[in-house]
Amino acid sequence: MLIYLQTIEPPAEKSLFETIYLEYRGLLMREAKSFLKDNSLAEDAVHETFLYVAENIFKFRAGVCNETASYLVKTVRSRSIDILRSRSRLVDLDFYEQFTEGRPDCTGLSPLAECMAKLPERHRTILIMRYYYGFKVKEIAGQLSMTEGTARSAVARAKAKLEEICRREGVL
Repeated sequence: MLIYLQTIEPPAEKSLFETIYLEYRGLLMREAKSFLKDNSLAEDAVHETFLYVAENIFKFRAGVCNETASYLVKTVRSRSIDILRSRSRLVDLDFYEQFTEGRPDCTGLSPLAECMAKLPERHRTILIMRYYYGFKVKEIAGQLSMTEGTARSAVARAKAKLEEICRREGVL
């Protein structure tokens, strides 16, 4: 709690923060654990929530009340969801490298994987980012340094090329 208090100047606001922290830390930890199913990730979500409170203590003048509790629960849920989203964006490098470097050997795997291996590297990369990792078009654009419109077109071209290969190979 000392870390948070160092960011707050007036003694009255420090006291308000301390009251809020002591009252709601358990509730917020339970809420974060129910979303994240991991103690250290839940602690991260609660920590981010209390950093927000410390930086915006003026919004919590009401102190301990139902409105504050509701707002903090919504905030910790939002932080928990952000953590889950960021973790889902972590790339499995072995998988990624297998499918993006050269022509991967997919013999014996699914027919779709064999068709994916026949795609040009750029198309493969875009489809893996979009459908395996779940990146949004805007995120793909940012990762590949292109405009959102270009990324949208690249996804469509890659899908069309994959469909063409699948039809030629008799998969579709």
